[in-house]
Amino acid sequence: MKGFVSIIDIRGQTAKKWAYQLQWLILSMSLVELTPNKAVYNIPRCKVLDFPDMEKACVVDCQGAFPMWATEQFKVGLKFEPQGNSCTVILTR
Repeated sequence: MKGFVSIIDIRGQTAKKWAYQLQWLILSMSLVELTPNKAVYNIPRCKVLDFPDMEKACVVDCQGAFPMWATEQFKVGLKFEPQGNSCTVILTR
């Protein structure tokens, strides 16, 4: 998350705080693209999907609630693109 901290500081809150909020999900991720307005991360193995019957959480929470929360709290776009048990996370200004 270090690269993301350097590009986005919204309403006095840094991406470090955002990362802390979601650390249970994104402990193992890598930055694959970084521009002034976008950060793209790869999560090689989603921890949510390690639990039985959690595909619904992926759709309802990760693809639904978390993006709304990120927009409300940090005024950023957040999109999860799952591919099996891995996921691409896209943050935009």
